[in-house]
Amino acid sequence: MGDQGAPVLIHEAPVTKPCDYMIATSDTFQGKTLGLQWQWQAHENPSWYQRSGNLRLFAYPAASLFHAGQYLSQLMQAFNSCWEIPVTVHFTSDKQRAGVAMMGYSYRYLCLEQGRIALYDGAAAEGSRREKEVVRERLITSIPFAENTATLTMEIADGQVNFGYDGQTVGEPFVMTPGGWTCSRPGIFCADFGVGDHKTAWANFTEVRITDLDL
Repeated sequence: MGDQGAPVLIHEAPVTKPCDYMIATSDTFQGKTLGLQWQWQAHENPSWYQRSGNLRLFAYPAASLFHAGQYLSQLMQAFNSCWEIPVTVHFTSDKQRAGVAMMGYSYRYLCLEQGRIALYDGAAAEGSRREKEVVRERLITSIPFAENTATLTMEIADGQVNFGYDGQTVGEPFVMTPGGWTCSRPGIFCADFGVGDHKTAWANFTEVRITDLDL
């Protein structure tokens, strides 16, 4: 628009200040609602979680993490970062898992289970658009672990991911892949890969700390 609101055919672009705004990534889960950085893998079910000074995720059933609607993820906001996730679990079955993951058509996650910490690989293959993806998961390695609390870590650097817990590295680096119309998506979860016991089995996430890695 020109002087006094009169339309013009050509005009210099207005000078604006650059915007450095980014939504939050880390979360201490103290708010009444989840932050804008989080997204479920399906339409939100309020019974998946509870807010009480932390984030409690219940062990709803899942055939695979790829198809688990309760997977809570973020879009990648930095190429190089470190996730630290203190988590406490209360499980009633050895099929229940809670942890941190990097999701894509090929994915990997580190989780707490009954009596151990385990690292899993997953892969999803598309058939037709009318058919559900075929997903296969396999155990890579496990470490005996008697506690029900651990700090899980996930370091993302130059397209590769390293997992660990309490200062120890678990497994070899994993190469990130996209997942359909989305990029790779880091996130947290709690699920029962058996019949599902969401009433008495859960995982408490006190916070998710995400820091930039200076490479």
